[in-house]
Amino acid sequence: MNRFEPIPFEDYQRGMGNGGKPKASFARTSTTTIMKINFAPIRWTVDGYVSEGFSVLAGRQKLGKTWLAIDWALAVATGGAAMGGIACDPGDVLYIDLENGPRRIQRRIDTLYPHGVVRPDLSRLEWVTDAPALDRGFIDALEDWRQSVPDPRLVVIDVLQRIKPAGSASRTAYENDYSIWSPLQKWATEHGIAVVGLHHTKKGGADDPLESLSGSNGLSACADTTLVLDMKGGERTLYVRGRDIEEKETALSFDGGLWSIKGDAAKVRMTGERAAILDALAGSAESMSPGDIADATRMPSQNVRQLLVSMVKAGEVVKAARGRYLHPHPHANADHIDHNITTDENDSNLNILACDPVCDRPAVVIDPPPVDHKRTAEKLNDINECDPVVIDVIDVMAPKADHNGEAAKAAGSPNAASRKHGASLLEWFAKPAGMSVDPRSDGYMLMRGEEPVRFVSTVAEGRKWIRRGGAAVGL
Repeated sequence: MNRFEPIPFEDYQRGMGNGGKPKASFARTSTTTIMKINFAPIRWTVDGYVSEGFSVLAGRQKLGKTWLAIDWALAVATGGAAMGGIACDPGDVLYIDLENGPRRIQRRIDTLYPHGVVRPDLSRLEWVTDAPALDRGFIDALEDWRQSVPDPRLVVIDVLQRIKPAGSASRTAYENDYSIWSPLQKWATEHGIAVVGLHHTKKGGADDPLESLSGSNGLSACADTTLVLDMKGGERTLYVRGRDIEEKETALSFDGGLWSIKGDAAKVRMTGERAAILDALAGSAESMSPGDIADATRMPSQNVRQLLVSMVKAGEVVKAARGRYLHPHPHANADHIDHNITTDENDSNLNILACDPVCDRPAVVIDPPPVDHKRTAEKLNDINECDPVVIDVIDVMAPKADHNGEAAKAAGSPNAASRKHGASLLEWFAKPAGMSVDPRSDGYMLMRGEEPVRFVSTVAEGRKWIRRGGAAVGL
């Protein structure tokens, strides 16, 4: 047939117009059909962070990626808690560690479970220290493991670069990366298993966390979930974005190989800035202006001004005069403190304000005052000597005098600028009750010796519980 001759329509329909190939078509499904399907819920491995499918955990070197992945692996293998508080369903775990040998693996496990600590059953966590490239049998090896265990739930690949095959010179970096990792994503999705691959980030970072991954965007585009471990303002953060997960950034603490969640990163950063403002005020012998605080903290002046407004409303900072601010602790700014005990025997509703020049404790109010004011002074002296004898602690007070001569009173327990700051306030009320305070990520645990007594979410809640007789020791 002359290639310039017209093709009969019947021949074209039979596929002659396509070189003899069958006619192409889409496999279509109606919306009605899709909406009638009962899909199983998403299977979370680490709730809110790692689900079934292919995930990438990226971060700078020596920031703790491997420790975080081990944390997840141990939590799943033992049915324990990931990052200090996320309960995980137990399952079988395969950790492919291509950068460390058995000796280092053993040392890390010993760090997490030192001598004397009861070690849980770790038999469901298996290790691999050598593996073929992705195009040389890696998926087949994964499938062999999947079929050999009763409940495969998590695979960790540390690091992805060690199994990455060479790309094609005729393709772009994006095309290569996407096509290289697609088989791994497909295997994880088909079998409902979480596969977490560790990866490095670029030097210098990026505005968008996903842009910070080393290499092209093909890896993050292929992954179902991308997690980026970073260090911002001295705080470790874990950013997560994915197809089936809500975008979020979490502040984490890392100590001795152990990870724990501190809370929403933005809120924790805000708390850190508040703590910096309080530190600056505590270190000043006189009230400070927003500009003074900005200079001392190296924070933007506008941020300082905005925070001061909310901190004054919360009782965390005392406004001494127009544009001037003081620390809420009576002894933090010594030149503004009235250390005298005021008494007036004609005033039956007298509140006696004591300011402690000896130890780092807020002032207390004893109400109603005993008839014997001399004895009251003795009790207050006892407080100042760090051996509290308290009749009824009803409020934490701000400095009695300020620059404009008005009483600066912050009723109730101030909101803590940090957990450490809040614990120090609550400790004042807990010690007379024979208790200590253990700060937690979401509140405080009142302890008697080694035994937990009661969990409270705020300083005010703990103070009220002690006052109402919860501690049963005279408050």
